[in-house]
Amino acid sequence: MAVSVSVVMTLYREGAFLEESIDSVLRQTFTDFEIVLVDNNADEATMQVARRYQSKFPELIRIVKEPTQGISSARNRGLLESRGKYVALLDGDDLMRPDRLEKQIGAARAHPEAALISSSYEAFVVENGDKVFFSKQRDIHLDWVDLLFKSQKDPFLRDFYVPLPSTLLFEREKILESGGFDPFFNTIAAGEDIDFAIRLWKKEKFLHLDDFLVEYRAKSKDLKNKLSKFWTQRLERQDRIIRILHDLYDNYPGNPLKEPLRILKSIWLREASLHYFSCRDGKLFGRILLRRSLSLNPASLETWKFIVKSYFPVNTFPKIFWFKDWESLPESHNNKIDITKKFLA
Repeated sequence: MAVSVSVVMTLYREGAFLEESIDSVLRQTFTDFEIVLVDNNADEATMQVARRYQSKFPELIRIVKEPTQGISSARNRGLLESRGKYVALLDGDDLMRPDRLEKQIGAARAHPEAALISSSYEAFVVENGDKVFFSKQRDIHLDWVDLLFKSQKDPFLRDFYVPLPSTLLFEREKILESGGFDPFFNTIAAGEDIDFAIRLWKKEKFLHLDDFLVEYRAKSKDLKNKLSKFWTQRLERQDRIIRILHDLYDNYPGNPLKEPLRILKSIWLREASLHYFSCRDGKLFGRILLRRSLSLNPASLETWKFIVKSYFPVNTFPKIFWFKDWESLPESHNNKIDITKKFLA
C-alpha cells in the first residue's frame, strides 16, 4: 500500500531507546506514513522491541533485513524497501518532534526543486533519568568544512553544510538515482553522512528548515569527534573525502578549493602523526607524515614544532605529544603495508 512518507530506522544496538524513537514517530501530526525498521544484524534486545511494535502495528510497521553490516548498506536497504514517495531518516535512538513530518512534507511540496529537506535539532543527554538539552544545532559542525567552504566568495560553495541524518527528508527516487549512501563507509565507522552531503550538494538543491524538529541523543555533552583507537579508519575516511572533493571541484571555475585542500591535507597529516608518536616503534612513520605535511605547508610553525619534538628522547613522547598510554602499530604495518604512503597522497 502506497504512503506519502516512509520513515527508515536502522537497527543495531539501540535496545530500549528504540521504544522512544518509534513512539515519537507514532505521535506525528502527519499520519500518512509507514515505518521501515532495517535489521542490520541487531542484538536481541533491539529486535524484541522491533517485533513487539511490528506485532502491535502490523499495517504500519515493517521489518526488513540487511545482512551487510554498516549504516550505508542498512539505509540503502531501507530506501529500496520503502513505499513512500518521500523517505525520512531517523536513527533508532533519536526522536522526532510531533510536527516534524508535517512541516517537512509541506516544505517538500512547496519546493519540489529541493532534493533534500533538513532541519535544525537539539542535542540531549539523559542524567538521573531526565533528558537534559544542552545544544541547539543547525547542522553537523566540522572545522574542516569551515576551512574549505565558509570563507569562499561563491555563495554556492559558502553555503555548503552537512545535515544531521536524522533530520533528513527527501524524494526516494532522486536519492536512489544519486546512488544513495556509499557502502565504502560501512567499515570506516563514520563519514557516510559527509560523503552523502558532498556528492548530493554538487548536483542537487538542499532546503533547510530552522525549526528544531529532531532531538539528537548524544553520548556526552562534548559533541566533538574523539580521537579513536581505530585511527587508521579515520585516515581512510579523510583520504576518501579528499579524493571526492578533488574529483568534484578540481574542474570548478577557478578551482577555489585547491589551496584550502592543500592546507587541510597538511593539517590532517600532522594530526595523524600524533598516533604514530604514541607507538614505541612508530617514530619513523610519524616523521614521514610530518615531512609530507610540511611539503604541503612549509610555513606552518605548528608542524615545525612537531618535527623538533620528534627528535626528543622517546621517553618524553607521552608528555610532549599529550598521551598517557603507549599504543601498538596498526596491523597494516605488521603486514608491511605502509599506510603513511597510501593515504592523503
